[in-house]
Amino acid sequence: MSLIVMPILTCSIPLLLDDLIELCIAYLRDHLHAS
Repeated sequence: MSLIVMPILTCSIPLLLDDLIELCIAYLRDHLHAS
């Protein structure tokens, strides 16, 4: 089971991080424009 799960996790974590970074950038950009 873990042999199947580990590669999926290692592949999906960078994708999740990219999504989080994009959300953070959009969030900060909105706040900078609002102020």
